[in-house]
Amino acid sequence: MFDESLLHFIWQHQNFNRENLRTEAGEVLKIIRQGSLNPHGGPDFFNGQIRIGEMLWVGNIEIHLNSSDWYKHQHQHDAAYDKVILHVVWDHDKDVFRKDGLLIPVLTLNGRVKKRLIDNYLQLRKARKWIPCEDEFMHVEPTYRNQMLDRMLISRLERKSKRIEQLLSLHKNDWEAVFYQLMARYFGFNVNALPFELLAINTPFNFIRKYFDRPFQLNALLFGQAGFLTADIACSYHQKLKNEYVYLSKLHHLKPMDLSVWKYLRMRPSNFPELRIAQFADLLIRYHRPFTYLQGLTSLNELHHFLSLDAGKYWSEHSRFGVKRKKPIEALLGKSSREILIINVIVPLLFCWSRSRLIEEPRSVLDILSELPAEQNAQIRKWERLGWNAASASDTQSIMELRAQHCELKKCLTCTIGNHILKN
Repeated sequence: MFDESLLHFIWQHQNFNRENLRTEAGEVLKIIRQGSLNPHGGPDFFNGQIRIGEMLWVGNIEIHLNSSDWYKHQHQHDAAYDKVILHVVWDHDKDVFRKDGLLIPVLTLNGRVKKRLIDNYLQLRKARKWIPCEDEFMHVEPTYRNQMLDRMLISRLERKSKRIEQLLSLHKNDWEAVFYQLMARYFGFNVNALPFELLAINTPFNFIRKYFDRPFQLNALLFGQAGFLTADIACSYHQKLKNEYVYLSKLHHLKPMDLSVWKYLRMRPSNFPELRIAQFADLLIRYHRPFTYLQGLTSLNELHHFLSLDAGKYWSEHSRFGVKRKKPIEALLGKSSREILIINVIVPLLFCWSRSRLIEEPRSVLDILSELPAEQNAQIRKWERLGWNAASASDTQSIMELRAQHCELKKCLTCTIGNHILKN
């Protein structure tokens, strides 16, 4: 058996035979407006309009599998249901009355809905595949797929904006502090995301900004707070940083993180946290107000230049403190790393900032994603095996949001692609 959400879908889209409609009492029924779906508490549809016989009714509409569910859900005690003008059910098994004693008209949908629609829904719900519509996805017309993906891109950015708004509230609307914390998290690149964010929280922006024009002290603070200066290492640079941190920690009553939180397993030296911390320090040294500087950038090339960070000579020759590389490297932030930061930090921040300035369609922000190449990860490769190929980061962000917010939750009824499959 299906659930009530399918009836909501059927009623919302009027996917049933509307000829010769009659209530259970035998009265002629005409649906003028089905109402607006209510995602919150109270009747399922607001402001519906129907005609029963010669009488025009305007009010709310409630949906149930069985009419007796009205009493199971205790609606008879809730004043929010006093203005229900129509009870739409799959099976009518009990008359329902309002508080004033009037019988609520009932429309029964059983026998009016195509069996194929119900079968398609049950098939999607029961599917134990990577996505419920795995077999049908590529057979859906591109128009429907693209329409849903466009929705998902905005949805993903809006969802990330909510997290940014929470941070803004925490940091008293300081965009620079929010940029600092978000950028720190993504400098951890998945494996060390949490330790990096803890470093930013443990070393607040309003404190560390005082040292942006003192590179050596800034590096000492970041490495010291991260826990990398607690050990004794036979390295003059490490010892100098350690001595400086000891002084600063006493001056500001600082406490370092536990070094064990940082991860190295199956990680290439180019992604070791020490190198990332040095690159992050370079960002703060170059741009004392990085988010303010960022607002003046309009092209992808400018963003890449903004993130062309250099960890410095020491880290070009060392993979860890006191551990020399076999041969020197360029300690620059690589192109793929820059793209990850643009996608996950800069674009969401600029999108949220644009919306906060009442710029409803920040097209230039969305265009950045369209110019970036498609991301490469296990999920995207799975989509490719299904026959879908991403052309840009805009596509990959959309498709990942689709799976996370719809496919995994089997919300096929609110998906344009799922809707098309159900109806055909």
